[in-house]
Amino acid sequence: FSRVFPINSWFAKLESKSSKRTKTDRVSKGKSKAKVKKDNKTIDVEEDEQNPLLDKLPLESVIKVFASLCCPDYERPWQMRNREDVSGSGFVIQGRRILTNAHCVEHATFITVRKYGSSEKVTATVVCISFDCDLAILEVTDEEGGEAFWKDLKPLQLTSAIPHLQDEVLVAGYPVGGDNISVTRGIVSRIEPIEYTENEEVRLLAVQIDAAVNSGNSGGPCFKDNKVIGIAFQGLDDADGISYIIPMTIVHHFLTEFEEKGTFGGFCSLGLQVQFMENKQLRKAYKMPKNTSGVLVRFVDPVSCVHGLVKMGDVLLAIDDVKISNDGSVRFRKRELIDYQHLVTQKFPGSTCKLSIFRDGNQIEIEASLKPIPELIPATGAAPALYVCWGGLVFVPMSLPYLFEAFGDDMEDAPVSLVGEVARARRSFADQQLVVLACVLVDEINYGYEDEEGRILKKVNGEDVINLKHLLKLLQDIQSGVITFEFDENIVLVFDAEEVLKKNQKILKSHKIPALTNII
Repeated sequence: FSRVFPINSWFAKLESKSSKRTKTDRVSKGKSKAKVKKDNKTIDVEEDEQNPLLDKLPLESVIKVFASLCCPDYERPWQMRNREDVSGSGFVIQGRRILTNAHCVEHATFITVRKYGSSEKVTATVVCISFDCDLAILEVTDEEGGEAFWKDLKPLQLTSAIPHLQDEVLVAGYPVGGDNISVTRGIVSRIEPIEYTENEEVRLLAVQIDAAVNSGNSGGPCFKDNKVIGIAFQGLDDADGISYIIPMTIVHHFLTEFEEKGTFGGFCSLGLQVQFMENKQLRKAYKMPKNTSGVLVRFVDPVSCVHGLVKMGDVLLAIDDVKISNDGSVRFRKRELIDYQHLVTQKFPGSTCKLSIFRDGNQIEIEASLKPIPELIPATGAAPALYVCWGGLVFVPMSLPYLFEAFGDDMEDAPVSLVGEVARARRSFADQQLVVLACVLVDEINYGYEDEEGRILKKVNGEDVINLKHLLKLLQDIQSGVITFEFDENIVLVFDAEEVLKKNQKILKSHKIPALTNII
């Protein structure tokens, strides 16, 4: 589950109360008496009460996933963080595979799975993972126990339809608080795109439900009429009855590309930053005709498929003849609205897209071949854990995992200048990375510079730093003379290159760092 729900005092009280039940209470709960003849005598026997609704659910194909995670240390990337043992849920799909959430097996070093009603665990491995849509596919690798595991297991039926508001759903999985399967009931309360990750630029369709979904439910199926209509994956910590499932349109998109290519490259994007045009004066300034609506383009990513075709100041009117409202919404089904980006994210890489643009008083049509766009600042565990250590200065690529690790989830302790730089960051060229000074390993040669941790590196000896690999090359080429690092807010750090070369190995040895860099 992407946001871990704490086991609070209420839950502790509930556990305490349940522990006071007598052994008889626990055994008899959920049982009924039946009269059976044995040795010409009538005796009472206990039999499981049957729930017609649950009997129809294919719960035997709902799997519990156990994983040992060993995540990178983004602040000190030459080492790993402590192992964390987690559990989640999943279910059987076609091809003897298991579908679960990506965050359940992110950076997993060892995975086991267990089917419903069994005590045996078998080993599994990740064959495809996407952090963008929080989905992962597992395959069982246990040669001895594999056949026994798959015996009598059938893939669940996946619907292709998006549920409607007030549809009743059942969520199955293995949440915290127990070891057996759990089934909760709820209704669909909202359908709209949300941020699956911390990257606010990527929004995918999600379904909000009010069924109880807790930590451990992640990856479990959400049923309607015994067919899977979504996958539990997210909830709000500070709200009751608000949980989210991944709709099957997203799941089918992921599975289809995996079947065709053996991997998943991500969701398509136009790479545009836009401004809503709800203000009449704004529309008048851009000479928008009456009964015309759209959004104002204020940035085009250099790696976008429409770079050079769409310009800043253009008004995006429609995508594939679907009109865009002034607030960026488009029609979805009969009475619902949805963000216009949904029209793009539902397409596969290489497919074409027609854009209607209003420019200089004229409407023009543009066709583009869509593709995914990599993030300038990675927001998920897919971020590379790379470093360059030079003179005790440790440089890493900027990523949200680094920021959260260094300054906490709310980044309250982050320098104001760093937060501002990240918020304003825009890509200028294709292979650009923001390079940040993650930490200073204090030594005589860098003493006094330790307060500059968390600053973004701009230049080395007057040359712009393109990315971490480029920084490494710049440093390797400097063997003598003065070297000057220029950071945000005009902060300057100066070194003698020859002295640094003498000190590098001593600093590495003192801090048990294996090499100056882990860039291959």
